[in-house]
Amino acid sequence: MRKYYMSYVDFSEIANITTDSEQLNRSAERLKELGMLTEKGNPSTAQLTSLANSIVPSFISKLERRLQRREGVYQTTLNNIYRLYEQKEYYGLYLYIAILYGFLEWRVPERLALLPSDADTLKAYWGIFITMVQDALNTAESEEPETDAVQEESL
Repeated sequence: MRKYYMSYVDFSEIANITTDSEQLNRSAERLKELGMLTEKGNPSTAQLTSLANSIVPSFISKLERRLQRREGVYQTTLNNIYRLYEQKEYYGLYLYIAILYGFLEWRVPERLALLPSDADTLKAYWGIFITMVQDALNTAESEEPETDAVQEESL
């Protein structure tokens, strides 16, 4: 039997949402080791920008390729990401992205999976992430097929 647009998410990818304070402390220490948190515990904008630049373009590209045969779904998916961000549903946005990673048959990168352990870091990352999504959304909107009126004129 073939898998048609199924999504698999490993529990470890959402562990920092469904965990206890001990696990959150370990994850916060790992964020510090990776330089994503400063010694004072503040998000490192430079590291978060680097993370976004390293994973978001390939994520968006693969998502677009995977959804290209489903008319309007790619743009709707980007709109959902944007809506979750606008509603400040940062943990919901993380879960949505984790599901999309599963849909793409990729694992959520470790550095991204650690972000829910620190709410400020997660919020800061989504601010950077959403600008890249907005660029992709603007591109998708500008590449929409011609309207029926324009198509009729060309006939």
